[in-house]
Amino acid sequence: MTQTMSRVHSGLAMLTMAAIVLQFFLAGVGIFGAGSIDAHRMVGYLIMLAAVLLLVVALIGQLGRQRIMFSAILVVLMVVQIALIESDQPWIEALHPLNALAIMGVTAQLMMRGRGWNRRGDVVDTSSVRTTTVE
Repeated sequence: MTQTMSRVHSGLAMLTMAAIVLQFFLAGVGIFGAGSIDAHRMVGYLIMLAAVLLLVVALIGQLGRQRIMFSAILVVLMVVQIALIESDQPWIEALHPLNALAIMGVTAQLMMRGRGWNRRGDVVDTSSVRTTTVE
């Protein structure tokens, strides 16, 4: 089950990254008048949902301390992201795109860890690792 949850987590992290890249485009659409900012807002809430799902999958799948930690950090950053834009203070709202970069970085970490990369960027062969189930 852990391997399946790991694959689900990895796939969801990739989809989340794709949605984040889309967010930058949709922000530009709204800012430069090519369309409404509503699509950006809607996708942002979907990313929040994905962040919560990443954390749930990491916890249920017992995917290890790092993947759980980065998933939790992503949820916190998403809560901050929503709070920033709803602050009605322009100088605080200006932090919204900077926090988006942090969200992108954490999501990239989740993707790399899901693909078996370590801190140095080396691919780690996990195929020979035995997993045991505690009953």
